[in-house]
Amino acid sequence: MLCPICLAEVGEQILLNKQLEKTLENHSVIGKELCKSCKSRREEYIAIIEATGKKETDRTGRVLHVRRTALKQMLKNPNDEILNHDAVVMPPAVVEELFGEAIREFPNTISESTTDKK
Repeated sequence: MLCPICLAEVGEQILLNKQLEKTLENHSVIGKELCKSCKSRREEYIAIIEATGKKETDRTGRVLHVRRTALKQMLKNPNDEILNHDAVVMPPAVVEELFGEAIREFPNTISESTTDKK
């Protein structure tokens, strides 16, 4: 299984469906369990996963960790439901509009990383 935020390996996958098992590559199932690194950030940060669509496979590979308090101030109408999640998926244009300037001006405020898996 892979961490749903950074796609790091979290654990083994067990498939009971033999037909499905033939269609999946090893280490290709995104789970719900966070890796140690993402777990350690979850109280203070929310992960912004950049994606071109709504599916897990539509990721661009870019992940931002933004302080929850900062995100609440950035959003015009902060929704507590969004802030209660570990991660939010956003299209590239929205990520750039909300965080582009902050990333350039305050690189220590927002942690940016990329995953090699898309």
